[in-house]
Amino acid sequence: MIGYILAILALIFLFIIVFTNWSDYALRCKSLYPLYRVILEGRASHLYNQFKYVCDREHITYNSVIDFGSGFGGLSEMLRRNNKTIASIDTSNHYIYENTNNLLILENTKNLPFDDHKFHIAVSSYVFHHIPKDQHAIYITELLRVSPILILIEEHPRRNLLCRFINSEVLTHANAHMTMKQWNEHIVKMNLQISHHKLNRNEFALVIRDNGVKQLT
Repeated sequence: MIGYILAILALIFLFIIVFTNWSDYALRCKSLYPLYRVILEGRASHLYNQFKYVCDREHITYNSVIDFGSGFGGLSEMLRRNNKTIASIDTSNHYIYENTNNLLILENTKNLPFDDHKFHIAVSSYVFHHIPKDQHAIYITELLRVSPILILIEEHPRRNLLCRFINSEVLTHANAHMTMKQWNEHIVKMNLQISHHKLNRNEFALVIRDNGVKQLT
């Protein structure tokens, strides 16, 4: 009986992820919020460790970061806790943390309200596969205007169709099928400097720099 109950709960959970905005649901459903908070805190730590690993490998020093597509705010919060200056950018508010001083909700994220080279580094985690491929150059150019370095963290494509469906890749992830090599070739065509790092079997990072632009000190 317990097995059947757990199976039903798992199906309900998958339904929420696939067919609803699950982070919004978690915020509205107060009874589930503590569970989601634990899960998302773990996710936040994971994102921060990935970001720090790439920065260490690339010998990147930074005090200010723009988090593009900040989502529930995990990476931004971890950076804030480590005394970094943060600007969290998104088109809607999914933030789960009380401190929202660094959060900026924008309808148009193609034109950011910051001066040139305002930040030491820009990061975007699991965002660009939602953006149509023909618009990548617009967003990357704008992020490299406000920061000399951009780190994109993405996932390797799911080979299993069921896994792709569960992760909404079939319905909503415009470029989720792209491999690290394909992303690399795609960015190189924009005449940008790029290096890449395989983070694990599922995730990788691209480090993008504008040609001729030096890192801020």
